[in-house]
Amino acid sequence: MKNKILKHVIEFDYYYTNGKRNKKKYKSSENIFSPEGKITETLVYNIDLNDELYLSEKVIYDSEENILNISRYDDEGIFTDYENFSYDKFGRLIAKEINYLEEGIYEIEKIKYDRNDRVSRILIYDECNEILQRVVFKYDEKNQKCETFYYIDDGYLMYKQLELKNKNGQTTDIILYKSNGEVDSKIIRKYDEKKRLVEETSYLNDTDISEKQIYKYSKDGRKEERFFYDKNNEMTKKIITKYNQKGETLESTHYDLECEPLIYTVFKYFYYE
Repeated sequence: MKNKILKHVIEFDYYYTNGKRNKKKYKSSENIFSPEGKITETLVYNIDLNDELYLSEKVIYDSEENILNISRYDDEGIFTDYENFSYDKFGRLIAKEINYLEEGIYEIEKIKYDRNDRVSRILIYDECNEILQRVVFKYDEKNQKCETFYYIDDGYLMYKQLELKNKNGQTTDIILYKSNGEVDSKIIRKYDEKKRLVEETSYLNDTDISEKQIYKYSKDGRKEERFFYDKNNEMTKKIITKYNQKGETLESTHYDLECEPLIYTVFKYFYYE
């Protein structure tokens, strides 16, 4: 029997009041697929002050599922900002145009590649085609990104980011340094024997913890529980996710620090006939 082709996926959110799930549901997002099974559009919804649903973001993809455009709207349907993406004949991202209309910010990012097909530089320009920032990437002998340098227009180094890997090529440490060599922030990741991410800790500097996340998996290897902890190692929230036999997400529930439910999300799948 031939597998059915996915047509679209809709997420519905139910909110809780005093521990009881409200009957009213809100469509939070929708992914739309072509008859070939490739994603073509993503719609994201939000809730206004009158408890009414409105379209807040729309994402358009090309035939290879590359993002072409992201458009955002306010609760009155007014266009607020957009991002346009361009690709070369090899399908590599080569430019990103960003326009935040409300803030009056316009930037173009141009992505450059080296002879080994790796991103080597990102050049960020303003509306006058003046360079605002340069980002330079370095790789190790295993072809893994290991250092990133952030420069402002006059060549001044603002930050340097160092990435450390384990023997499986997974990132274990991401350390951001200021220009004076001090640690600005860092992320430490731990993995289990099955190469799955089980813990991620974010730091405000070299020593002060901002947040820690713990991941737990089901017997079949799906991410089932996600716990969030504050700097004092006290749990602030958790997310429990359930799946169907196909591995598709069926539902997820967000809980607060008292383990009271906050949001219940249901995923609905529709297929081409």
